[in-house]
Amino acid sequence: MGNTGNSTGPHLHLQLRDGGEFVEPKKGHVIAVLSPPSHPTLANVTELVMELEGFRAQPYWDYQQWTVGYGTRAQSKTETVDHAEAKRRLEADLARRSQTLERLVQVPLSANQRAALISFIFNVGDGAFERSRLLRKLNAGDYAGAANEFDIWVYVKDGAEKSAGLVKRRQREKLLFLKG
Repeated sequence: MGNTGNSTGPHLHLQLRDGGEFVEPKKGHVIAVLSPPSHPTLANVTELVMELEGFRAQPYWDYQQWTVGYGTRAQSKTETVDHAEAKRRLEADLARRSQTLERLVQVPLSANQRAALISFIFNVGDGAFERSRLLRKLNAGDYAGAANEFDIWVYVKDGAEKSAGLVKRRQREKLLFLKG
């Protein structure tokens, strides 16, 4: 790997050998082209989550914590944030969720699948994602089964009540995931 200065960027040079001699590829040889992984930009995921979460300058109680801005943990129940601070906090939180995804997912993902999963992890938390059937199915290569798991994560109040907001969010995430 490297860049000789004569190319458009870093590359992997592959040559075939036959008995120690370099040979040109022939019909029937399998040639693979390697490219960088397709990652959604932080901006794309940020915009998605900002739209799904909405903005609140004042903290509100959300499940087990005070939340502010675009769904990030509040530092106190009395703080106020503006849009710029809320976006900065969201970007930092999404970067951590992206690292969680990198650590746990063992199969290739498209940019859309990555974006959907980062949004999902942001909403349910790292631990819940790590213990989820969604992750187990995904790592088993069952992409369709993993996509169907989004539909299960729509309940609040310890599973007693279906949330219309979560139904809408999971539909968006699932559709994005299925776009491949």
